[in-house]
Amino acid sequence: MHSGLRARAVLVDMEEGVLAQLLKGKHSGMFKHCSLVKDASGSGNNWAHGYFEHWANHGKPLVDQVRQSLEACDSPGTMLFVHSLSGGTGSGLGTRLLAECSDYF
Repeated sequence: MHSGLRARAVLVDMEEGVLAQLLKGKHSGMFKHCSLVKDASGSGNNWAHGYFEHWANHGKPLVDQVRQSLEACDSPGTMLFVHSLSGGTGSGLGTRLLAECSDYF
């Protein structure tokens, strides 16, 4: 059990089972449940599906979650993005999120 520590993180996966496992684990208390962005459909290892389709459905909420996480910081200096380079969510949606956040922030 954690002593009130909260990660300032936005967790994204378009296959909801992965995040569901995290929420059942011993570190679930570290993450705000409202900072999880998920879908039930997955990306099917398709970069274009993540980049275009999931962005169309989840792009604005994703950028809003990142903005809210930054606003909760007293003096933000760095943002760290960890995403996969294969598949559809991490590579496609992750690439799009990086580009949008680069323009926005």
